[in-house]
Amino acid sequence: MNNRQKGVSLIELLIVIIVLGIIASISVAAVGQIVENTRVDADEANAVRLNQATRLFHVSNPEREDFSDNSNTSKELMTILNETGFIDKMVEPQAKDGEYSWDFDNQVWLYSGQYVLSGDAVSDFDPNFFGGNAIEGPYSGSQDDIVIPDIIDGNEIYDIYQDAFRFGDEYSQTQLKAVSFTQNSSLTQIHARAFKDNAITSISFPQSLERIDYGAFLGNDTLTSISIGDSVELESDVFRGMDSFKDVYETGGAGNYYWDGSEWLKQQ
Repeated sequence: MNNRQKGVSLIELLIVIIVLGIIASISVAAVGQIVENTRVDADEANAVRLNQATRLFHVSNPEREDFSDNSNTSKELMTILNETGFIDKMVEPQAKDGEYSWDFDNQVWLYSGQYVLSGDAVSDFDPNFFGGNAIEGPYSGSQDDIVIPDIIDGNEIYDIYQDAFRFGDEYSQTQLKAVSFTQNSSLTQIHARAFKDNAITSISFPQSLERIDYGAFLGNDTLTSISIGDSVELESDVFRGMDSFKDVYETGGAGNYYWDGSEWLKQQ
């Protein structure tokens, strides 16, 4: 009886060791994926910052054509931003397969996996809306990191209509994590709830933007960084903590703003 009990105990011990080994291998893989996802998130945020820096470079140096000269490599263009003080160091991707590249056609920095929006991904693109070209939506693409170009199917974009990229059962089935705009964007208005309930972490609005309507980015509780031009008209509840943002924006004007956990502040 004792020998049989010892044999059973050894088998049970072996099973426990095997199970623990399986759990450990799964845990390592899961942790590795979490770390990689964090690196991708950081890289995507840096792509937004590169585009912000490039816009400021153009405002300060309107006569320079570095970013239109396609003989320049992406590394050379990033070096220009660094040497002119618009970024404090060269931006290196942290993710395994991450890469930054300057898109000369769309005049925007792209990060690996970013998708430049086309008419195919917007089921109802309306070139005659409100007397100007508008993205009407809903967004039907599967990519969660998108770039909205200044021209779609030959039409220059001036408006993003209400609910166009809103996430939910009756709207887009893809929850956006990152949105960028091209350098030459002519966008003037983002309508009500256009990006509601997504998971956008930072947004850099084009200088052409004049108005953002009610709840356009409401529900994006991940949003912690906003770059915005001067004199943009803002309706209520555009972002979380909207009263705080309006207060600081009224005095701060154009610039970069960040959420400190309780209120919006302007970066100095």
